Amino acid sequence: MTPPDWASKKALKVWHSHRGGLSDYGARLLRLEHARAVRTVKRRLEALKGQREVATTEYAVDGLRLIIEEVEHLLTALQRGRTQKGTR
Repeated sequence: MTPPDWASKKALKVWHSHRGGLSDYGARLLRLEHARAVRTVKRRLEALKGQREVATTEYAVDGLRLIIEEVEHLLTALQRGRTQKGTR
């Protein structure tokens, strides 16, 4: 797991080395982290869908269905800001 202060440490390191042009670097870093978040959520969504395929009880299937719906909503929210997708 990435430590919560990772981004601030990285920004401070760049600040000390560049003393300018940080807005370009910050924007790039933000885009990269957003893309990483989207990839992580997509990977987890596929794993959950795989678990749903092998679930043996109706209770497990229903629970996974609810979790998958929430993760899909999260993914849509993440992508909406970048791709201007509409609401469901």
